[in-house]
Amino acid sequence: MNDSSHKGYPKIIPIIFILVVFVYFSPSIVLAASELSQLQKEARANRAEGLKYQNAGDLTAAATFYQRAIEIDPFYAVAYNDLGIISEARGEPEWAKELYLKAIEIEPKFLSAYSNLALIYEQEPDLEKAAYYWKKRVELGTPDDPWTIKAKRRLEDINPVLLVDPVRELLEQETIRLSREVRAEKQLAASMSPEQQAIRLSREIQSEKFRELESDNEKDYKLLARKYFAKAKSLDKQGKALAAFKAASDANQLDPSNSEIEEFVNKVSTRMLLR
Repeated sequence: MNDSSHKGYPKIIPIIFILVVFVYFSPSIVLAASELSQLQKEARANRAEGLKYQNAGDLTAAATFYQRAIEIDPFYAVAYNDLGIISEARGEPEWAKELYLKAIEIEPKFLSAYSNLALIYEQEPDLEKAAYYWKKRVELGTPDDPWTIKAKRRLEDINPVLLVDPVRELLEQETIRLSREVRAEKQLAASMSPEQQAIRLSREIQSEKFRELESDNEKDYKLLARKYFAKAKSLDKQGKALAAFKAASDANQLDPSNSEIEEFVNKVSTRMLLR
């Protein structure tokens, strides 16, 4: 599995081996050989066979041994995680998620399962859930652990995407501006005589005020679009493709007539898919 937001299943199998190397064992999982029952020893032997087949690229045989390990020892969290990785590589993400969750249910501090869930939700993409599991991975991991560092970086990429809504931001700004104008209008009207108010109203009706306001709103959207586009280009230079894509998409939504922004969105999305 990798940390991109696209479904790169052809790339999953080689990286599966890396995850196996870094799999996390808590004290409740790592038992001395003398403390294991005969069934637990048998389950671990099946899991070891599964790893051999997985490293050889035979995912079907690996899955058979992982399943057998689970049947022998239903509380063997590592085997659930292993089978989840195989299921994801086969294109069965929903079943993989259930297996990762089962591993966490058995062993709440099973770190690899949190990383795997975060990665699979990024691929959907469901960034809120991805951020949740990356956050759990950070909280439970040691600061100098490579996957803790990776989780922190993924949160840095995802959180700005979740927190920023340019349309909502613009509407809030517009609401505040209109509210101030209404208060100012009321104060001005209160200071006028009835005759002055009538003259003022007549002038407003005859003016082009509403068309001017519409033009101003369009200018505001384009200005905000440029801000988000500048942010997208900056994020892209930092190697944060996902956050850059989201910022550029927001800019494109605000100013769909800007061909430069549209071209940038297409370029970044294509590059992400080819990673």
